Amino acid sequence: MRGDEVLRDLKEDSIYTSREIKNFIHDNRNALILCDNSQITDDSKIQYKVIRRIENYIHKQVDGRYGVYHIPSSVSVIYEIERV
Repeated sequence: MRGDEVLRDLKEDSIYTSREIKNFIHDNRNALILCDNSQITDDSKIQYKVIRRIENYIHKQVDGRYGVYHIPSSVSVIYEIERV
């Protein structure tokens, strides 16, 4: 991270280290990340670029309960990133 700063958001077209992305996920437990890589490590030499930031409602079925639909009460933020 930039100093001891806690990232609360990722900006489109910005580049972050793998460590910054991993810390962001840890500090923002409701963050959803779409990535072209299956693993994000603590390596500060690996970098990712934020391709898109989407704010929208996520609709889903409640786990293990067929036919039970979860109605979203708030907007979720989804970040799409790719390794550079």
